[in-house]
Amino acid sequence: MFATRLSTVFRRTTFSLIHRSSFLSTHIPIQQIRPPQTTRLDLDQLLERLDGEAHRRGRLNPGLVRGAMRKAAVELDTINSTQALLLIRCTGSLLISELPRQRQQVLDHMMKIFKQKHVTLDVTHYNSYMRVSLQNNHLFDPINILGDMRKINISPNLTSFRLLIECYARQGRPDDIQKILNEMKIANLNIEPLVLTHLLSSYALKGNVERVESLFNLFHELELKPISETYEQFIVSYLKHGQVDQATKYFVENVSKMDNESLFRLIIKCAECQQKDLFQLVINSLDQNSLADICVSSKRQFYFVKQNHPITLRNAY
Repeated sequence: MFATRLSTVFRRTTFSLIHRSSFLSTHIPIQQIRPPQTTRLDLDQLLERLDGEAHRRGRLNPGLVRGAMRKAAVELDTINSTQALLLIRCTGSLLISELPRQRQQVLDHMMKIFKQKHVTLDVTHYNSYMRVSLQNNHLFDPINILGDMRKINISPNLTSFRLLIECYARQGRPDDIQKILNEMKIANLNIEPLVLTHLLSSYALKGNVERVESLFNLFHELELKPISETYEQFIVSYLKHGQVDQATKYFVENVSKMDNESLFRLIIKCAECQQKDLFQLVINSLDQNSLADICVSSKRQFYFVKQNHPITLRNAY
């Protein structure tokens, strides 16, 4: 697969090989790697084609991605900031044919290439790196990311803090989230529903129902409107705590406030917790129109391409 082919291109690989795939062979000399359909195109043309692929199909062609990566890493002496940003976005969930671990290996290597070629990075590059890493199920170290940004005088913005908090939330680390919230306070950034929901989810992951309930009261105190994920995390916390009846009751009372993406995630959570009755209840609650959406299951993760919200490399993040 394309992470494996890049391991030959870069010559300094730590990538795992996928021997069952003939798509990318690590035994082909570097001179023969160039895909015929991409050799005549420059990097901007390749990225434009990939942008069109994302818009039309909601996914990226691995061959085009491989060609773009090779040009950027091997053939070109310089890469501009816009090209680097689009290359980062080529290694996320739009590349659904590759495993998340492989995509992340390529992303991390490309970040090293950008530094070697002295690409000027800004907050958007780091935000895209964090977002793509989370899509790849890679839990980066938020402190290291903040340190790297500050070394080159990049100040994190609201999106940066959201992503840092989401990373900690996925690990169930509420104390570290509080540290990021203090950073936001210093930066005079307001707490928003999504950020508070991430804090709530870090307690839900631990099954701390009492803390989840107390945090929910903060929404009213701060005059914030709960979002779909807020209600989702309540159900997760009840399931983690073994309170299945309470989870079912809460779901029935609040399902109208939840969107399809939350419902898809709940289906996975119910399956993990082996709760067949609630699983069926969530299935039955899905909007039938959502069946027209493209849903691809990969490593217990769902990616969505909404027909009414076309995705491109330029607007996906």
